[in-house]
Amino acid sequence: VTGVQTCALPICSSISNGYNNTISCYNYNAFIGTGSYNNILNSGTTSNHSIIISGQCNTNCGFNRNSILNGKQNTIYESNSYTTISNGYQNTISCNNDYSIIGGGSQNTICQYSQSSTILNGTSNLISCQSPNGFLHGQSNIIYPLSPFGIVYGNCNSIDCFSNFSLVNGSFNCVCCNSCFSFIGNGSTNIISTNSNYSLILGGCNNYVCGLNQFLGGGACNIACSNCSSVVGGICNCVQGDKSFIGGGYINSNNGENSVIVGEIGRAHV
Repeated sequence: VTGVQTCALPICSSISNGYNNTISCYNYNAFIGTGSYNNILNSGTTSNHSIIISGQCNTNCGFNRNSILNGKQNTIYESNSYTTISNGYQNTISCNNDYSIIGGGSQNTICQYSQSSTILNGTSNLISCQSPNGFLHGQSNIIYPLSPFGIVYGNCNSIDCFSNFSLVNGSFNCVCCNSCFSFIGNGSTNIISTNSNYSLILGGCNNYVCGLNQFLGGGACNIACSNCSSVVGGICNCVQGDKSFIGGGYINSNNGENSVIVGEIGRAHV
């Protein structure tokens, strides 16, 4: 054993190498491989099999079989089991997040009661409280509270509260509150509005969906604001009648129910 080991009664625990590393009392079978200023701490209850392989200024306070493999200033808080931070800088897994993982990157956070969640990589991503089974990858993406099973890729995308089982990709896209089972496949600045369950935007930019079971294929500045309607593509098209359709084109408006505009310019259906 080399390095510095500061502890009281660390049963079957060891520090292999490094400088100013610490295993506190009642951490059974804990291990620090190397690095400096790494800490395996006790949060008031007995901890088992906690590991810090390497890195600098990492802190592992988890309850059972939690691991920090490398990196700097990464933290696993208490009341966790089987959580992992693989690498990176200033990544955090908060309390009560069993089976959660941060793969790398910097300043990523999994908040309390979001068990079995993953931030694969990236910067400044956030899985908020009580959003278990979330998945993030990219930069500045957010899953807000109470939105379990959310998946977000890309940059600056979000899934708001109570939007379970939703998926967002691209940049600056948003699934708003109470829009479960919704999907934004790609593009930028697309919005699925509040209370728009089972709605879909495949891509494009500045598109807006409001209503149940809506489909917007792509294009730009298109609106589908009804129920069970579709805008396949085009620019500045608007559907506001239930079960209606615009195939494409430019500045078309369909406000009638069960009506179709295939793809024209400046056509209105009331």
